[in-house]
Amino acid sequence: AAKASVEPSSSAASSSSFASTVVFGKPRSLQPLASNLEPEPDEWLCDPGAEDLGAEAVRVHRLLRGSGLALLECLVRSPSDHPRHLRRFRQLANNVAALLHRMRGREARVLAVQHLANRVAEKRRLVEELAARLPRLEERLSEALEGDVEHEP
Repeated sequence: AAKASVEPSSSAASSSSFASTVVFGKPRSLQPLASNLEPEPDEWLCDPGAEDLGAEAVRVHRLLRGSGLALLECLVRSPSDHPRHLRRFRQLANNVAALLHRMRGREARVLAVQHLANRVAEKRRLVEELAARLPRLEERLSEALEGDVEHEP
């Protein structure tokens, strides 16, 4: 069986708050992976940092549908003009894909926080239940100890 070794990487630990570690001989990090879906900053047709990415995605999706129709019309009427329409369509499709990727990341964080909050609530209920039982258990213990003292020769 392979033994898991987790060692902080000295160079990464000193240079970043997301210190990388070595697990099974490979460097690992908690830093989010760079997405190949991210458009260049000047290629964004929406606000990728908006609070409500859903509204941005709906708006860009509408633009994508319109661009698809314009591309189809261009291919029917003047096929030689299609590169301009195709570039716009690709730009919009890349924006939608990148927004969905960002939305998944946000959703994953929210779900993780909800899961941990539920676990904390369960543990608090358990602590309350055990704290409520404690006086009775202490009473039973003292009764049992008193009973043992009386029965000793």
